[in-house]
Amino acid sequence: MPPEPDADTLALVEAWIALQSAKGKEKGRYDWASERLHDLVSKDPEAAWRVIDLIWRRDQSDGILANLAAGPVEDLLAWHGPAFIERVHLTARREPVFRKMLGGVWRNAIAEPVWRRLKEIAGPPF
Repeated sequence: MPPEPDADTLALVEAWIALQSAKGKEKGRYDWASERLHDLVSKDPEAAWRVIDLIWRRDQSDGILANLAAGPVEDLLAWHGPAFIERVHLTARREPVFRKMLGGVWRNAIAEPVWRRLKEIAGPPF
């Protein structure tokens, strides 16, 4: 069982989720969450993985799953795919919602071996 997330991590999760439905000026209030998660994916992929895991478990709406897939998850697999594909594969086998979310990942710069493994387990595009 992973450790309880700290207050900063929970604030990031909540702000990232809020950003996905924010409109107009309200969007600017949450922009930091997208930037912070992007930085984590780039510089601290283990922390990014924990945030991604918390996001999809907290909000399983199609909009959140699609934005998570085509953003942070896609970047994580493009930049750190070999280190994470086994974890992704195992999580998808156990968690139908996670498998569904993977259907929204685009190939982008994901290495061929990682992409093949992803397509073995990902749900259909949505």
